[in-house]
Amino acid sequence: MNAVSCPVPIRQRPVKEYQELQESFFYSLPLNKSLNKVLTISWVVIFPFNFTILTNIKSINHNIYLLLFISSIASFVCPILLLTRLWMGWGYIYKRLLSHTVEYEENGWQDGNTWEKPISWREKDLLIAQNEVKPLIRNLINLLRLSILLLLGEVLLFELLKIIKVFK
Repeated sequence: MNAVSCPVPIRQRPVKEYQELQESFFYSLPLNKSLNKVLTISWVVIFPFNFTILTNIKSINHNIYLLLFISSIASFVCPILLLTRLWMGWGYIYKRLLSHTVEYEENGWQDGNTWEKPISWREKDLLIAQNEVKPLIRNLINLLRLSILLLLGEVLLFELLKIIKVFK
């Protein structure tokens, strides 16, 4: 990688950005297979918090089932936001690795230069993108879909129970 004369600052090279993302705590969660645990813990921690807040609302604090459903629905928002942020970050790196050019800034004043990657860099970047990042993004998308489906299912169940007058 260093054999080719490259005007792109080291920290702005796609492979370096990929390595930095791998080393960061938040973005390494899907790599460590601990993402499911983190999402479950975030839901479990947020649920009682939402429940406590909702008990102070006079119009719904008399019905425990209503409180549980609304707390549960609201608790899905944080895991969905976490998954969305992970997906966006890894998606950015995926696009940078697949690109034939590297967009960079030399002095931080948005001068917006581009540099075409040599063939050897493209091959390495493509290999990383296809074998490392793409499966990770696919897993994030599947988890995001599952979380959204669970949220929608819970909302639909809530609406159904409202129709049959379980919640008064």
